Amino acid sequence: MIKIDAQIYAALKDEPILDVVGTKIYPCVAEQSTDYPFIVFARNAREDDGSKDGRTFSATVVIDVVDEDHDRSTNLAAGVDSAMMSLFSDQTITQISLTSCDEKYQDGAYIQTLVYNLIKK
Repeated sequence: MIKIDAQIYAALKDEPILDVVGTKIYPCVAEQSTDYPFIVFARNAREDDGSKDGRTFSATVVIDVVDEDHDRSTNLAAGVDSAMMSLFSDQTITQISLTSCDEKYQDGAYIQTLVYNLIKK
């Protein structure tokens, strides 16, 4: 098994993202009083499959980019997507795909939700 949460956090600490959110990158939940913008990520599913060809690890990861400014939220989501693709480029993850990208407005903020499927063989 790989420590996917730590790898996701490290990828999201990419400089263009940190320039916008600072240290406001949270696993699972952000405090209600957190100032915009911020990022929350969570692993929704994880599977370890063993076979004669070896083990395969897969995970579904959901990342929410939350901001009161629509343009900044979409630009930040694009930066998050680039950072997540770096997980593939460093060969830690053998396959990564953005399976869903949704947008909603709630409680005075725009939420860009990015859903990824990650596989490591």
